[in-house]
Amino acid sequence: MKLGLLALAILAAAAPAASAQTLLYQQSFESGTLGPEWSSNSRISNGYPIFTFFNGRYSGGSTTLSLPQPPGSSPNGINTNPGDTGGGGGGGGGGGGNPPPPGGYFRQYTLSFDFYCIDSWDGDSLLYGTDRLRVLINDAVRFDETFSNQPGNTQSFRAATIGPAHLDYNPGAMDSIYRQISVDFTVPTTDPTIRITWADGGLQGMNDESWGIDNIRITYQTVPAPGAGLAMLASSALLARRRR
Repeated sequence: MKLGLLALAILAAAAPAASAQTLLYQQSFESGTLGPEWSSNSRISNGYPIFTFFNGRYSGGSTTLSLPQPPGSSPNGINTNPGDTGGGGGGGGGGGGNPPPPGGYFRQYTLSFDFYCIDSWDGDSLLYGTDRLRVLINDAVRFDETFSNQPGNTQSFRAATIGPAHLDYNPGAMDSIYRQISVDFTVPTTDPTIRITWADGGLQGMNDESWGIDNIRITYQTVPAPGAGLAMLASSALLARRRR
């Protein structure tokens, strides 16, 4: 028991703190234009008064956002001190700050976006679905959920923020808005670019099922690698054994 309490105390006192959240990118599309960071197949729609300007509509399609990773000051591209915002390479050793933890630091990114689920999405239906949205980060699937606007059909994701109700486009069809969907991810430091792709699956065409995204926001913070805490715990256990 004493060893466990000692280990917890050491971890609490010595574990390096994560940095504050830093904004990397945000876009509401209200200018009605797409920047060069968006793939060539991306488009803008104007769904006033409910949807306003957004990135879409798509059906059997995708859109990709490409951004450079933030610069860092250590050899692997990640700041060795959470308070260090990168840039200069000073001379050896001094200069304050805490030494990096075992395993170093990595960046934890958080993507937030609004999803517009338009017309007759069928969710988990085996007859007409499954209708889904995927988010891929550098080709790895980080979000894969089904959505439905049809009464009686199930879906894997939470309930909509608005809807299902007729909001725009096809008369009589139901639409839904999902606010602030959040996806956490990391990107290897060897890859200088973050590539985020939104892609659908199972849809039956623009006149029947489509979608868009809006209010994109990406933040990150520098956090200790998971091995840091384990290394400190192992060190404290070894020290306690030697004292017995």
